Amino acid sequence: MDNRERIPDEAASLFAEKGYHAVGIQEIVNRSEITKPTLYHYFGSKEGLYLSCLERDFVPLMKELSALAAGDEDIFVKMQKILHFMLRKGDIRRNFIQLYLTLCSAPPQSEEIRIGGMFLRQLERILEDMFIEASFKHGNMRGRHRDYSATFMGLINTSLSRLLRNEFEISGENVYRTIHQFAHGIYS
Repeated sequence: MDNRERIPDEAASLFAEKGYHAVGIQEIVNRSEITKPTLYHYFGSKEGLYLSCLERDFVPLMKELSALAAGDEDIFVKMQKILHFMLRKGDIRRNFIQLYLTLCSAPPQSEEIRIGGMFLRQLERILEDMFIEASFKHGNMRGRHRDYSATFMGLINTSLSRLLRNEFEISGENVYRTIHQFAHGIYS
């Protein structure tokens, strides 16, 4: 693995463990076994490195989520697939999911949101569009897409937090039950 790949790996691990503000450049440099000029050469700054850490997982994540949210399947099936996908992603890329959850809970005016908030807004748009599309089939959902998107993101984030604490086992049955409980509220 070359420096351009190793540095974000090590930095993402530190950001996930301690949070963006608690990690200094020197700590990243020490963990990556590189020099500061090497880090600045590739990423320009701590901010550039943080953005790179987010981009490398968010970009493919958004592409896959967009594909899962589109199509002709019923909203129930789409939500199951999205939750299952996010949990599998969380199981494989725990550092990224911890970064994602930290970003979701960052204060609105924080540096983290300034740098990475665009990814959260993208995710919200994907889910909102999915619920708008579903409202054509389920008329009672019309005009509630923002609320549904926000609460569905909350469900995903809670499930991911439970996964990271080893309190949620990924199985088709658990995902089904979780979505079934959520869907009961949105169909009413």
